[in-house]
Amino acid sequence: MRRLLLLIYALVFVDEVALLAMVPLVPTYREAFDLSSLESGALLASGPLALVVCSVPFGVAGDRLGARRMTLAAGLLLAASCAGQSLAPDLWTLLAARFVFGMASATIWSAGLSWLTDSAGDRPGALSAVVAVAGAGGLAGPVFAGALADRAGRGAPFMVLAVLSLLVVAALFVSEPGVQRPHEHEPLRSVLALARRDAYVTGALALMLLGGFADGMIFLVGPAQLADAGHSATWIGVVLSVSSAVFIAFSALTARRGARWVALATGAVAAAMSAVVLLPGVVSAAAAVVVTVLVVRSAPFGVLYAITLPLGVRGARRAGVGASTVNGLIGFAWGFASFAGSLSAGALAGVTGARAVYGLLAGCCALTAAYLLALRARS
Repeated sequence: MRRLLLLIYALVFVDEVALLAMVPLVPTYREAFDLSSLESGALLASGPLALVVCSVPFGVAGDRLGARRMTLAAGLLLAASCAGQSLAPDLWTLLAARFVFGMASATIWSAGLSWLTDSAGDRPGALSAVVAVAGAGGLAGPVFAGALADRAGRGAPFMVLAVLSLLVVAALFVSEPGVQRPHEHEPLRSVLALARRDAYVTGALALMLLGGFADGMIFLVGPAQLADAGHSATWIGVVLSVSSAVFIAFSALTARRGARWVALATGAVAAAMSAVVLLPGVVSAAAAVVVTVLVVRSAPFGVLYAITLPLGVRGARRAGVGASTVNGLIGFAWGFASFAGSLSAGALAGVTGARAVYGLLAGCCALTAAYLLALRARS
């Protein structure tokens, strides 16, 4: 069983590397395809758009058709999307490949995590550890993509990821099937009604909305500011990888604390701290300030992400809803918010500058903290 869990973690890792690999390359594609700020935002938003479209229906499909079957299909789709990104000759082809990548990611983070949760049994840290694994992918992805693209071309990182995806899927296919528990097959309308009444699920959705919106904004504006200051894709990748190392440390710490930190109050504190650490970006656009914000913000967001999935699954079990479906709802929230964040940051930065983006995001963090505290008091 341990081997199966490690392979699912490996698939999550490759998925996260593919997600973050694009971030340091956006300035490169902006130059190669002569992209505007809004088109650069659309490039980052295309994957999350697929999450918006696919997370809930693919999560429901995972409950109905089997999480293992859906996860294996997602791995093949991930490989195809990475190959498409590697060979894309223009913006529209690249956008289509990123959309397919988002479809694969939506399935991995709904059906794949349901397979993981069922197979983990009584190991409460198994789901929280997914965030640390994703953080490790975020650590490796930017520096891997930036360094390899500078030396072998912008398509090289994605071709390597396509091969790795196929290897992981092949290993999963011949591995033990694990445990696949039956899940409730409630109509989507009933699921939404049950989720809305459960404070844990509602809080998890609020946290993931904030996380997605912040990622969509920061990952567009921060690297663009550093590129405009004359830094290379490799250097930007190193900064993002250091940021991911901080993320891993705090998400792993949260996972070690177990159920004690899986609470609405923890999410409120993390959101409030995020608002504070974003404020220097409002005051100054200097490269040193941007680097500091990118790195320091990863600490509260590591805590925020680490509690979101366990919080949602706890609420799903309490409400009698399939875990894969709730994971799909959480993925939908992240995808929608990241899509909106990338486009909003591209439009806002082109009109008012990057400082306004940091101000807007700090305000969203503060509002989320207040909402979670109100939700906790009500429940």
